[in-house]
This record gives sequence, structure tokens and C-alpha cells, in this order.
Amino acid sequence: MKKIITILLVCIGFQMSAQCWQSIAKGTYYTVAKKTDGTIWAWGYNNYGQLGDGTNSNTSTPTQIGTHNNWQSITAGSSHTVAIKTNGTLWTWGYNNYGQLGDGTTATFRNTPLQIGTATWQSAAAGDYHVIAIKSDGTLWGWGQNNYCQLGDATYFNHNTPTQIGTANNWAKVTANENYTLAIKTDGTLWAWGRNNYGQLGDATYTNREEPVQIGSNNNWQTVSAGRQHAVAIKTNGTMWSWGEGFNGRLGDGSYDDHNIPFQIGTGTNWQSVVAGSAHSVAIKTNGTMWSWGYNAYGQLGYSTSVGSGIDPSIPHQIGTATDWRNAAVADEDSVATRTNNMLYAWGINNYGQAGTDTTNGGTALVNVICLPSVLATEDFEATNASVYPNPVRDVLNFASDSILTSATIYNVLGQDVRSKTINAKEAQMDLSTLPNGTYFVKIATGNQIQTLKIIKS
Repeated sequence: MKKIITILLVCIGFQMSAQCWQSIAKGTYYTVAKKTDGTIWAWGYNNYGQLGDGTNSNTSTPTQIGTHNNWQSITAGSSHTVAIKTNGTLWTWGYNNYGQLGDGTTATFRNTPLQIGTATWQSAAAGDYHVIAIKSDGTLWGWGQNNYCQLGDATYFNHNTPTQIGTANNWAKVTANENYTLAIKTDGTLWAWGRNNYGQLGDATYTNREEPVQIGSNNNWQTVSAGRQHAVAIKTNGTMWSWGEGFNGRLGDGSYDDHNIPFQIGTGTNWQSVVAGSAHSVAIKTNGTMWSWGYNAYGQLGYSTSVGSGIDPSIPHQIGTATDWRNAAVADEDSVATRTNNMLYAWGINNYGQAGTDTTNGGTALVNVICLPSVLATEDFEATNASVYPNPVRDVLNFASDSILTSATIYNVLGQDVRSKTINAKEAQMDLSTLPNGTYFVKIATGNQIQTLKIIKS
């Protein structure tokens, strides 16, 4: 009988560097991203364990969170992170002073992911210190800080476990920021609650709302994003709208005035997605071009708006010339976005390494974020007892297995194939003497089983 064990596999991407990123989320000075292999990674500020890597140390390069590869979606607040797996379970980590982790405590922080209950969830949104989430049955739930009733339960009490908001079961999308929440129902109507000092709820008042109130009477809202004190949204007809604080031109309508009802941005009807940050926004059109507007002191718009540039930051301007942008995420003073080839770019402030480029240099330039191989925990793997030696290796690498080896391939840290060999024996050798010194990964195939090991060339 073959021995069944649990081992760690290194998942090698066959594409070039950075071509592996699928979706992204931005917290305050940190970034969380999901790769196409279902793993999640984080980098940047980590004072409260918001990166989830088991430490409280900042990092300027992508760091894998655990070894699971079944993550579905991620969202980030000020200093806490929420993620949902493909099985519908919900997980949280980071700062927890208001109970925003939903684990029944107000312990200061937790720096590794923890599952919250056993319910199945559809989506979640993290505000500064609160979370709003939709269960698979369409009901709405909230927890965390509630000083402005941003949870929408008609109280001002914080909750450290998920608490249902109303009884409706037709919630489709939700977004949250500092002290307010916006949501869209399956019928296309838009709803808001929480703080409203700048008209960020869009209900034609500046009055805080304790429970969800419908914004206008339109039923063709497609997507909405809550910024610090302003909001942006797209209707099903492709038009884009904004409301709330207008300082720094963040509403994108060419003015610097506050609006307490949605105002259309320009006349375009080909807007596909939009995200709002602290004082700027980034949007993508159906033709794949990317646009931004608002505050730009740290280059978060992706281009210069300095005196003499001729660019008005209060209206959308295109970032570069690429036509294959897929999604974007923004925070206080930085931005990130992915392209359809799964490459990830970052720009703006980078004081804590939140750009993921192994530096703390920021600016208007869109910088490529490297894609590192994933380490995956795989259970019930039929062990082949394959081994390589010596390790570190200087010249010749030896292979040995209790089963017939069929092939061996060496990859560098960029996922590039640098050596390969076809084998039909239990033992083999490969000359690595001409390879540069460094870290490599060797993928060994035995029949229909694959085992990947890390080696050092010295």
C-alpha cells in the first residue's frame, strides 16, 4: 500500500514574472491580492497583523498568506482584512479594537486568518473599522464599529459578531468606507446608511441614517464604490455618477463642490468599473482604458498634474495608453491595477512598501509587481519519496525515487524553465554547473504524480 501523507507543493507558473494576479484589495498602506492559482498574498504596513502572515513586520514584497489555494474574494479596511473561500466560509485577521474581526472578542489584533462561524457567505466589504457582508441567502449582516450607525441596525452599539441588518434577502452588492455603507439590491436599487456630513449617502440631505434608505428611485445601478467621504457608481447604461465631498476635485465632474445627490460624470456611456479612495478615484472603460481624477500629491493618479501640466485633476484623464486593464483598487494615496494578462501594477505613495516592488520609492510611474511561486498545502498526495541531492548543489544534481521518474524540470524564481530532462528510471542526474547561483525549483514527475522541491545553486 502506498503511503498517504501531507506535503507542501510549490506551484510553478509557466508565465513570466507578474503574470499571475487576478484580483486586488487596498487597505491603509497595505495591499492584498489573489493569484490565479487561488492563493492570497499581502504586502505593506503590518502593525496590527493585517497582512495575515503571522507577524507584525512590514514587507515590501508580496508574501503568501498560509498555503490554501481556495480563496474567492478579498476586501481590506483600515487595518483589517476579510476574505471568503470558494466554499463560502468567511475569514478575518488584523486590527480588532471594535470587534471588526467578528470573532466574538475585541482582542487588539490577530495576525493569521480565522474562520468566522460556519455560515456561507456571498460577498463582504470592509470599512475603516466595520464589516458589512451578504450571506448566500441574500441577507445582510454587519459587525464592528457603529458610532455613526454604519452597521445600519438602528443602534449605536458596536458588535463583535455578525448581526443581521433588517429582514430583506435580496441584497446583491455592498461597499463601505470610513463611517458609512452603500449597497445595491438585486432589483437594481441603491441604498445607504451611516454618516452623511458631506452628503456621501446621496439622499439629498446631510443627515446621518440609522438604517438603509433608498437613494432616489432609479433601479438601474450596476456597481458602487464608497470612498473616504465621497462615492462613485456606474449604472447599467454605462454612465458614471458621483456624490459627497468635492474637495480636491474627487467627484470628477469638473467642480470642487460637495453634492448630496448623484451627479453624472461627463457624458460617457462606456464605463465598466470604478473604485473610490480617500480623495481620488480610478475607473476602467469597456474598451480597457483606465482613467483617474482627484487628489494627486503622491502620484496616485498615475500622471503629473503639476502646474504647467495642462491637466485638470477634477475630471477623468486616461492613464497611459494600454487598452487591457481589468480591475483596480485604491486607498488613501496609492493605487494598483491588473491587466487582462494577469500583470499587476502599482503607483502612488509607497512609504511602507505597499507597492510590493521591494522598495519604498513611489510616484506617478506604474511599476510592475513581481509574481513569486506559490506554496500549496496538498493533502492525500500519494508520496513518491522522490528526492534530490546534494542541496545546496554546485555542479551535478541527483534524482532518486521509489517509482519510475518520467521527467525533471528546473525553474527559476520567475517561473522560467531553465533545464529539463526526460527520464525513464528510478535514478538520474542533471548538470547545473552553468546555472547562476540562486534559488530554483525542481518539478519531478513520476507517472501521473508531480512533486516540486526547492533547491539552492551555490
